[in-house]
Amino acid sequence: MGARPGRRDGAPGVTTVRGLWLLLGEAGARRRAALGLLFACVAAGASVGLVALAGWFIAASALAGIAGAATFVVAYPSSGIRAFAALRVVFRYLERLTNHRVTFSLLSLLRVRFFFRALALPRERFARYRSGDLLGRVTSDVDALDGVFPRVAVPTLAALVVCVGAVGLLAYHSLLLAAVLAAGCVLAGVVAPFLAARLARGAGAGISSSRASLTTELVETLEGLPEVRSYGAGDLVAARLGAAVDSLARAERRAKRVDAAGVSAGTLVAQGTVLGVLLLGVPLAVAGGISGPVLALVALLALGTFELLGTLPTAYRALGVSRAASQRLGEVFDGPEPESAGRRAFPTRSDGLGAGVSVREVRFRYRGAERLALDGFSFDAEPGSFVALVGPSGSGKSTLLGLLAGELRAGSGSVCYGGVPVEEISPSALTSRVAYAAQDEHLFDATLRDNLALAEPSASDEVLLYVLDLVGLADFYRGLEAGLDTPLGEGGREVSGGQRRRIAVARALLRRPDVLLLDEPTGSLDRKTARAMVRRIRENLPRATVVLATHDPDLVLDAVPEARVVRVGGSGGLSGDEPATDRGGKVRSRGL
Repeated sequence: MGARPGRRDGAPGVTTVRGLWLLLGEAGARRRAALGLLFACVAAGASVGLVALAGWFIAASALAGIAGAATFVVAYPSSGIRAFAALRVVFRYLERLTNHRVTFSLLSLLRVRFFFRALALPRERFARYRSGDLLGRVTSDVDALDGVFPRVAVPTLAALVVCVGAVGLLAYHSLLLAAVLAAGCVLAGVVAPFLAARLARGAGAGISSSRASLTTELVETLEGLPEVRSYGAGDLVAARLGAAVDSLARAERRAKRVDAAGVSAGTLVAQGTVLGVLLLGVPLAVAGGISGPVLALVALLALGTFELLGTLPTAYRALGVSRAASQRLGEVFDGPEPESAGRRAFPTRSDGLGAGVSVREVRFRYRGAERLALDGFSFDAEPGSFVALVGPSGSGKSTLLGLLAGELRAGSGSVCYGGVPVEEISPSALTSRVAYAAQDEHLFDATLRDNLALAEPSASDEVLLYVLDLVGLADFYRGLEAGLDTPLGEGGREVSGGQRRRIAVARALLRRPDVLLLDEPTGSLDRKTARAMVRRIRENLPRATVVLATHDPDLVLDAVPEARVVRVGGSGGLSGDEPATDRGGKVRSRGL
């Protein structure tokens, strides 16, 4: 099964016939699904046939006994009953086996597609989701779709086939009886599920939303458990979790009430239809239109048919939860495709220098923010140059790096590499030539080797140790008993803040990028260590274009004298070359 991350017709359409059909095709499961449907129809037909034939056999045996008939042959009907019983058991097992395999294929496809879609989300859009929200969508919301095929689509089609067959069989004996059964089938198989789905629409959305909120609260509580204990906020957190649990319970109670109403309505329709068949069938039997055993067969045939239809209201009520989950997944699938933002290659130079950077009149505002993070900002970085971005906190340095990395999209203006707008460069080409170490770079709950190899899986241990030495972590590595196999813990909790940042920088250096973007890489480091790290970065990438955000331009100029300093922010958000001074207050060289 191959997932195609570029497609959008996955989760949002899984609760529609067309969407489900397309997904079955992508999962390569259409033939298996058709086979599962065939098994379900045979099992359902055998179940109804078993009940009907057993009713006929009992009634015929009783009448034969009353009449004292000596020629009544029990071998054929009893063999038919055994055959129907065997068919029901075997084909129900095959149906469950086949349809559950189809369901697992669909869920696997959806999870893979969701992962690739989430992977392609810009950083700004990714930040809209709380830490447990995406986890809830890829687990609970995808799980909520597991009943669409086996508990809605298959029973509906199997019930349709059985109803048509049952009505046709009754029509052979009496059109009036067939019309009564057909009316009951419409009420129990169409009207009742439709009303259940309509009534449960709000409850389904409530269950999906409440379940997601509960998952998010639980994940964030577990992540922040040390802080909760430190500040004695257990009661407050427990109250929030309790509110989320109560909200989910209320939504589920509402859904249960709809279930009860649907089941009750279906039972009334079933009993009413069987009663109607009997009221019309008895005079017909008395008049000799049908025999007594056939009347029993007709009544139990109707009863067996309604056993199949009785599950549909509950299934269609649950479909409301699936639709709400599908909509939540659709929020992630909405928007431009991962590869549709650009198709062009990253511009390269014949002299081996990194691409030049050109930013022109860029404006950017974060969602929900009143003021612009960048307002008409412009600057240029020559190919192979080293640029230090300086400015107070909140001036837009990280925003500018996010724009250069393609993680953010400018509201207006242009961001170009070698004259090519960043949005026209394919994401894969951009990430292969531009390395970005953000302030909040994530370290996985894995070994030091695994965290570094994320950037270059084929890197040898010698290369990994080399980049660790470049960022000043050689002594740190030598002190590790397990070396590169040392676990870093969730989020890198087993190492210090400064070590986390340097491991992130080392990971970026593994890419040997044309353009290196660093956001406060020297934070949490002493001046000597920071200066040495910046100098080694430049020595290792002498021809790359490096853009580094910092609060200490003097440190950068000490390490890289030819660096150029650019101020971000200020009046109108415009930039300018910022003179850096030495300890004596004299203006130092800014290089390019």
